[in-house]
Amino acid sequence: MRFSKKYASFEDWLRNFKGSAAYRKRIVRLHELHPEATLRQLRGHPSFREKPLKRRVKIYREKWSQLTERQKYYREQSLKVLRDVRKGKSLRASAKEHNIQVSTVIKNTGAFVKRGGKWVAKDSDRIPRVMSIFEDGGKTWVEIADSHIASMIGRYNNAVKQFINTGDDSMLREFSGKRFRDVDGKEHVFLTDTGRLIEIFEGLDEGEFYTIYD
Repeated sequence: MRFSKKYASFEDWLRNFKGSAAYRKRIVRLHELHPEATLRQLRGHPSFREKPLKRRVKIYREKWSQLTERQKYYREQSLKVLRDVRKGKSLRASAKEHNIQVSTVIKNTGAFVKRGGKWVAKDSDRIPRVMSIFEDGGKTWVEIADSHIASMIGRYNNAVKQFINTGDDSMLREFSGKRFRDVDGKEHVFLTDTGRLIEIFEGLDEGEFYTIYD
């Protein structure tokens, strides 16, 4: 199959291309992902005989289970930066603290918009992340894709921590009967039974507790 009407192969096209650098970069990147595609397909305008290219899911939309270990690391670090920025810290300072590039954070969250030449964090996001909670069956890990739910889980885990450390269950009362759904639609109920929490906590390995994204 010819790459285009004018060029037999991608290599011919690349060797003779004299357009903008941005367009060239875009086609090269798409060709790496779809090496069998024609130029029309890569441009997003396939002929009636050609199939449109399957659009890739944005990295920040991918479920946790679909990520490589490297991608998981970048998502975790990016979420830490996003959390810091929402609390008032500068994007550049937080990225430096967490040893990650600003561009990587933006790519892995999709949660920043540029206003007045400055990157500003959106109030909410739909980035899948894995967090732990306590349910009647014990400690469990759940994947959620809603920053509001993530914040609620973070507050819940802090309430559990306060109870375990001080015996004060006042913060836990907020979560009595509250529930949420994970990325697969499964419903989860926050455990607020103090006796059961103590029982579960005593069964955990030393140093094991929970991960918080607040």
